[in-house]
Amino acid sequence: MKKNDLKTEELRNLRNEIDTLLVSRLEVGLPVTVDDNKVKGWVGTIVKINRTKCRINFGSKGMWNVPKKMINLV
Repeated sequence: MKKNDLKTEELRNLRNEIDTLLVSRLEVGLPVTVDDNKVKGWVGTIVKINRTKCRINFGSKGMWNVPKKMINLV
């Protein structure tokens, strides 16, 4: 497959499908990490799942609202 074989709209649709699959695995209580330099190496647990963001508890370091696309399962 060459670089220019897929149109922009097709790429957007593919990206949305991938994001949907990844986000559907999130559940309250799961341990996660976040792709951000401020919280690098911190492991937290999901407290609440909203439409675009999740509330994550990092213990004594506080609770953060994080976009779903930045969350990685541990």
